[in-house]
Amino acid sequence: MSTASTFKLDRTLTRLDRHEEHEPDERPLDIGLIVRLFSYTRPYASKRNWLFVMVILRSIQMPALTWLVAAIIRGPIAGGDGHGVAIGVLAFLVLAVSTQVVMHFRQRLALELGESVVFDLRNEIFARLQVLPMSFFDRNPVGRLVTRATTDVDALNDLFASGVAAILNDFFYLFGLAAILLAWHPRLALATFS
Repeated sequence: MSTASTFKLDRTLTRLDRHEEHEPDERPLDIGLIVRLFSYTRPYASKRNWLFVMVILRSIQMPALTWLVAAIIRGPIAGGDGHGVAIGVLAFLVLAVSTQVVMHFRQRLALELGESVVFDLRNEIFARLQVLPMSFFDRNPVGRLVTRATTDVDALNDLFASGVAAILNDFFYLFGLAAILLAWHPRLALATFS
């Protein structure tokens, strides 16, 4: 083998090693990947559906608390009605306790769904690694494979356990607050939205 061809082979191997070691930190949003990830929730459809119900309930309850405080201030407190204030405070306490109950079950369902999906995903990764040829393990560092099976899958657990529920909850919560603001003071709402 000539010196020039040896140098060319060394440069190619160095480039391949650098390429394998440095993966991109961020990738653009891939809807197909998100749909594929959510397909792992299919076996747990009842948990997933109850989670969505809890998210929607919680997002309705939070603006309802705001609306109730404003209604108590505008009504019984402004009118000097002590009995109405007591009923309003009792209604507020019942609604506040119910929000905590819904929050508990929302978090519990999200954690259970996340753990179930991660369990299935790790089993699938392990089963796939068992049938790969030895040449695959020669080309790929063991550390990267372990990271894929542990850290990256844990990140998916965080996505299912808190990310999705929080995003949906915040979306519905903001929508509810916007609806209340539009109902009470449309001009102020439009000024705020702009």
